Amino acid sequence: MRHVHEHGFQADGCTWQLAKQQGNRAIRGMGSKKFAKAVQELVSLGYGVVKIEKPLTYRSLKEMA
Repeated sequence: MRHVHEHGFQADGCTWQLAKQQGNRAIRGMGSKKFAKAVQELVSLGYGVVKIEKPLTYRSLKEMA
């Protein structure tokens, strides 16, 4: 989740493709469904919002504690 959140501060937000390209082996192995679950969790915790539904794009709003 932290990896997705860090990339979410970019102006365009974070998509699965960006997270996968910038991630390590563990990130690449998580798959798009787990990416969607991580985004859902981050949004529910109030750390960011879904900027675009297709492709799923996450935008960070505040730093994680």
